[in-house]
Amino acid sequence: MASAADQPAKPYAPEGSSRGGTERKTTHDPDEAEQIVTEAYLPNRLLRTSSNEIDMELVSAHLGEVTAGLLSYGQTIHLQTGETSQFHVNVTLEGRAASRSGSADPLLTTRGQAIVFPVGEPAQVTWSTDARHLCFMATRASLEGELEQLLGRSLPRRLAFEQCLRAEVGHLWQPAIELVCQELENPQGLLTLPRVVRHLEALVLDGLLLTQPHNYQDLLHLAAAPGRTGAIARAAELLEELPSEPWTVVRLAYEVHLSVRALQYGFKRDFDMPPMTYLKRVRLRHARRTLLTSFPEITTVTAVALECGFLHLSRFAAAYREAFGESPSETLGRRL
Repeated sequence: MASAADQPAKPYAPEGSSRGGTERKTTHDPDEAEQIVTEAYLPNRLLRTSSNEIDMELVSAHLGEVTAGLLSYGQTIHLQTGETSQFHVNVTLEGRAASRSGSADPLLTTRGQAIVFPVGEPAQVTWSTDARHLCFMATRASLEGELEQLLGRSLPRRLAFEQCLRAEVGHLWQPAIELVCQELENPQGLLTLPRVVRHLEALVLDGLLLTQPHNYQDLLHLAAAPGRTGAIARAAELLEELPSEPWTVVRLAYEVHLSVRALQYGFKRDFDMPPMTYLKRVRLRHARRTLLTSFPEITTVTAVALECGFLHLSRFAAAYREAFGESPSETLGRRL
């Protein structure tokens, strides 16, 4: 096998090659792959594999202070990183990986599992030939700021995840993972819309903090008294008045001066459902009213769904049919 220096001109997508709000880069050269990952995430060294040639692709986007990217190498790879001041999470979408941080023992991940790398430690990873990962990088400021809002208090010490923690993605984080993957893979995606980007950033940060154990996890799950009736009523009013806003439980709790737990317990007490389920029902009603009063010649179901705050269009269609017994397109076609 020829060395990298003997390879012909590389099919490398140059800086600025993009699809909507995403950037796509590919290369067959391991040295070029190191440069791409360094520019997007952190310094790294790609150790030689059984073949010098790889089939690397990175499709990435900036979600506020979070970097998200779909990364694959098309070859079994061994990679070492330098130390970093930011948090990194790899979600295994396909294949297998073995990862370790510092001197910790390697941890194996398969589809649907995430590995969280702590700040300040170099990492070593091995990916199978068919491995494909969703890789997140989040600043300490963004995660700790979001955590302070979740807790409703300042942090007395730095946020720390367990040493090279492996965990299941879980149902609370799965919707965010699916949405990010959907938009990274969509050439005409929604990542050019600032409202969508802010929403996805919040979903990623909240999902990470609520599902991946860290040194504040016990505080997040402490029992809390339900929020006062007036504050819960105001939260419901906000959802009714502004259903298309990129709401998360953290932002809603912040707006009505409650902790996340108090907000959740208050909605359970007053409405017998979580706040985001309440929001989904509000959005569905709003979507139905819009579809019934719109002209199918100039309006699409997709446009209405986005206007009402639904980003996952297939889930919107399924929820709409379950709620109203017909598809959104059927409603639009029989305008009042």
